[in-house]
Amino acid sequence: DLLRRFSMKRPATDDDNQAVEEAVTAPAKPLKFRNYKPKTAELKELRVEKPDLSVIETQVEEAAKQVLQKSQEQNEGALQLAPKKLNWDLKRDVEKKLEKLEAKTKKAIIELIRERIQKEEAEVTGGEEAGGEMLAQAVSSASRAEQLRDEESD
Repeated sequence: DLLRRFSMKRPATDDDNQAVEEAVTAPAKPLKFRNYKPKTAELKELRVEKPDLSVIETQVEEAAKQVLQKSQEQNEGALQLAPKKLNWDLKRDVEKKLEKLEAKTKKAIIELIRERIQKEEAEVTGGEEAGGEMLAQAVSSASRAEQLRDEESD
């Protein structure tokens, strides 16, 4: 009934006729009964035996091994591209700042030493004063040399 209505609404074309002919002449898929137990002799021939699970397990294991090997080969190439140390760029950027901080720290230490020497000179009498002055001069010349190096590095 529906076919008649459909054919009345739309006239049949050559494309429709070709599609119908192809559907009729196309080879049908053969029947395979995996879970159904047919009762007739003709259909019993089409029944497929259940496969052995050990065979399926070995096939799955082989496929998994192949996939793992392929993925490992692909990952090896990616690992070679990655840097050995992950924070090398951070160290590179911070290195300049650390150098400046070290220079300032050394200057502060030298100034503290100078202050101590001057206090000791004030407490010590004449003979020992000469030794303290020499030490103070050595420290001051070392600090000047450091300042010159710092200015050159900047």
